Amino acid sequence: MVSQSVLVFNPNDDLWTFTRRAAPYLRVGRIIDLPGWGHGFLDSATAPAAALTRSFLDSPDESPFAELTMPQPTAEALSPGH
Repeated sequence: MVSQSVLVFNPNDDLWTFTRRAAPYLRVGRIIDLPGWGHGFLDSATAPAAALTRSFLDSPDESPFAELTMPQPTAEALSPGH
């Protein structure tokens, strides 16, 4: 029932498959698959995650996903344990 734009992060962790199930429930939303990221990505890929979030929040209301800054996986985000 949310009518605002929603951006859903989908890192490659134990919720990867389940997160995609949200797609039919997003009225104005997008799921961003982040295959090189996993648990702890907010600690290991803080700057790219912040850039993606900021680009979404700064986007115009009429085109909320047009200018997303898509991150490149980093060595830290791909390291074991994250």
